Amino acid sequence: MSNQIKRTADRIEQVRSWRARRGGDRHASEFIGRIARSARRSEREVGGFAEAWHACVDPATVSQSRIVSFRRGVATIAAPSASVRWTINRDLRAGLLTQLRAKSAVAITSVKVRSG
Repeated sequence: MSNQIKRTADRIEQVRSWRARRGGDRHASEFIGRIARSARRSEREVGGFAEAWHACVDPATVSQSRIVSFRRGVATIAAPSASVRWTINRDLRAGLLTQLRAKSAVAITSVKVRSG
């Protein structure tokens, strides 16, 4: 009976070794690596748009607004008041989007302006 218990315990340990995850630190490093890659990509995209934004937009408007996000070619700008939103939208209708596309290294599809 004792021999059978030992074989069963050995079999359980063998199955456990097949099902157990190897390298517990691997998961944390994968997660950190994924976050780092995402941050580098975001920095490249937002950085390219930010340079164009600062080059093409009036400095007074730039100081009163902030870039919230840039995803899939859509830039989201936050403006603190309706007058700043109106100014940005007026500039976009007057050709600012074309200027931004010409200056930016990243593809810009549209610019959304929101409160914030």
